[in-house]
Amino acid sequence: MELFQIRYFLALCDTLNFARAAERCHVSQPSLTRAVQKLERELGGLLVRRERKRTHLTPLGKLVRPMLTEVLSHAERTRGAAKSFMNVEGLPLRLGIGCSIGLNRLAAFLMEVCRKNPKMQLSIVDTDPQHMRELLLEGEIDAAIWALPAERRDGLTQMVLYGERYVVVFPQGHRFEHLEAVPFYELASERLVLHNNHDMFNRLSAASRGDLRVACWSDRMDWIHQMIAAGLGITIAAENSNFGPRSLTRPLTEPELTREISLVTVPGRPFGQSLSAVVRAVRAYNWQNDEEIPVGPVEPLLVATAQTSAETTSVAIKRIDPTITAGRALAEARP
Repeated sequence: MELFQIRYFLALCDTLNFARAAERCHVSQPSLTRAVQKLERELGGLLVRRERKRTHLTPLGKLVRPMLTEVLSHAERTRGAAKSFMNVEGLPLRLGIGCSIGLNRLAAFLMEVCRKNPKMQLSIVDTDPQHMRELLLEGEIDAAIWALPAERRDGLTQMVLYGERYVVVFPQGHRFEHLEAVPFYELASERLVLHNNHDMFNRLSAASRGDLRVACWSDRMDWIHQMIAAGLGITIAAENSNFGPRSLTRPLTEPELTREISLVTVPGRPFGQSLSAVVRAVRAYNWQNDEEIPVGPVEPLLVATAQTSAETTSVAIKRIDPTITAGRALAEARP
């Protein structure tokens, strides 16, 4: 049974006239007649009966008409869905961004992607590094922008976007305010408020030989920066993070700590049209441009969706809670 046979038969049902049905389907009358006869042979009985100048449906024709109408409708919906899927402008893109990565440098790139793909449905998932790998491998997100540590690169592919330094973040009036850079040994006498980022903590511990005093751990960067501004302590963060107006920063030196921010994908998994567009944009974008667009912190646990007209991009930002508590993170991260 072919779809054109069904379409010809349904046109005949509507018109009850072979000539008008053929005209509606843009075929010759003999072609339409042969298609209907072939459909009748496949279904095992007459669907249409001609009696002189009167054409009407047989009981079998009346029985199968609504069924074949649904078959044709479903086929057309399937074709439309496939066309939309292959059209980059209508495709969703699920992009994970590590919770420790600030948008100060990424915002301009994301704006450029949205400008060139005005109908792309961009969903940004904000989660912790431990959960990011799981989301990628299980196909819950299409790609991730992530500071991928060396020991977790197995089974993943990365395209390096840019590098960034770690800086010391402290409140106004702190003694570090008079320094141009903060040597690592100066941290020994400070109270640290740290993010539950095992990779960063391991690097800090190695550089300080374990001589660090952690006053508080948190999964939320916005809470950390509020505590810093209130004078609870200092923190270490990537230089492109959003620190808030009441905090100051200085480069961390002796030794200097850096990391690479990459677009991370699963090797061997075909790129959809939207992800292919992002990869092209990554390769074409000038990552050496120092211009930044200040971005305020996104409130965790909140799904913030900006849906405008059909002519513009739909963006959803979602926070996924880390599955590791501060207590577990402290126990696992400490040597």
